[in-house]
Amino acid sequence: MEKFKLLISITLFFALSIFTVSANTVITVYKTYEDYQNKIGEKYDKYDGYIHSLGKVKLYLYKNGVKTKVKCADIWGFTYNTELFRIYKKDAQPVRVINNGSIIYYENGVAHLEMLATNSKSAELYVGYYCFLSKGINTPIIPMPGVWTITGYAKKQVKKFRKEYPEYSDLFDCIDENYRYTKMRVCVQIYGK
Repeated sequence: MEKFKLLISITLFFALSIFTVSANTVITVYKTYEDYQNKIGEKYDKYDGYIHSLGKVKLYLYKNGVKTKVKCADIWGFTYNTELFRIYKKDAQPVRVINNGSIIYYENGVAHLEMLATNSKSAELYVGYYCFLSKGINTPIIPMPGVWTITGYAKKQVKKFRKEYPEYSDLFDCIDENYRYTKMRVCVQIYGK
């Protein structure tokens, strides 16, 4: 009977240990879209900020107590808990998927990472564009012009996108020329389901 109790105790210990390790894993990094589809990613225990240098973002992540720098330019995307982030390749900037419908709508990933990490509802925006669109979850991401961002490139990308997908003219009529991210959210919810 004592051996049976010991076996149960050991089994429970290992089960709880495995659960604890799994429960603490907050970031899974995917090198490619295929890795994301097949749920083959590298797991990290903790997000610990980012660095923005030479126009590219690098994430600081912990794995087994060791701090690692992950270059966003080298990955397709990642999940933070259950939230999906892709990488806007031009600036190697993470972007968070907000709406995954006929139009994929993203917001600035660095700001969202900070909000998730600190469990807050707002964060300062220091890097990149406010928001982005793409036709599919693995199609090119286009930046939307913003108040303080470089708008010339983004406006060209929007014009190209509108020409390629004329079925979304109502969406862009809703957005109009102001490109405020709060209005973007509402318009995408209406026209991007």
